[in-house]
Amino acid sequence: MAVIATRSGGGVLARITSKCTGKNKLPLTWIDYIQLDHESVTELEQWLMSLPELVRESFEGQIEALRDLAAKGEIGPLDETKLKPVVRHPELFELRWRFRHRKKKTNVRQYHGEPSRLPDSLVATHRHIKRLEGSEAEIETWQNEEMAFAKLRFRSGEKSDWR
Repeated sequence: MAVIATRSGGGVLARITSKCTGKNKLPLTWIDYIQLDHESVTELEQWLMSLPELVRESFEGQIEALRDLAAKGEIGPLDETKLKPVVRHPELFELRWRFRHRKKKTNVRQYHGEPSRLPDSLVATHRHIKRLEGSEAEIETWQNEEMAFAKLRFRSGEKSDWR
């Protein structure tokens, strides 16, 4: 695993590593512990279904391609356009996509954890469309709510190993 970021907290630097940056011998397995009926998840699915078939298939392919790169550990350690640690919730990472259709930009985010007790797994806990309209404070609040829900999902699945 490569270092993808450092964080300071109380004057101490912490090295953040991700399984997604370490050229894994075998691809890791994704455990999708995503609440499919969550408003943000259904909004994402509805947006995808509203797209023309070829565009939707292309975007879905890009989503799977980045998840595959993550599982193989083939995301560059400093590529924050694709993978970024979640500052407020250090047990989580964010996969990032940017789509453009008919001059409209849509950013999609997926949060996952990398539990040490499941060394061959990545646990996806939440995904959503990032809101881009509103004040900076509103956008930050919405994003923080999505990340907090991802953390809640991660914590709620620990006892069952996210099954």
